[in-house]
Amino acid sequence: MKSKMSIPGIIGSLVVLAGAFFYTRYKSETYTLPAEWEAAEGQTVRYSYVHRLPDRKGGYKVVDCYTVQAFQNKAGVAVEPGCIKKYKLEAICASANCEEVER
Repeated sequence: MKSKMSIPGIIGSLVVLAGAFFYTRYKSETYTLPAEWEAAEGQTVRYSYVHRLPDRKGGYKVVDCYTVQAFQNKAGVAVEPGCIKKYKLEAICASANCEEVER
């Protein structure tokens, strides 16, 4: 039987995966938090981990993100970032008190 995957195809797939891995790693290390997402002094930011969300067809969509409840920023405006990745949550938690809550 002949294999359906060729050596160049396998190597190309590995190169794409490695590129995506290093791009994501670079992006998370160089991320700067937007000024409107900086929590006010003494604010506690509450978040929960979400693995999947319901979709329109009655099933579920895998999202793998963190939902952040609304909090006050330094300008006094309520901010609700929504579903964000872990590196963005870590940037918010670097300057604020963070607390994980059950969903």
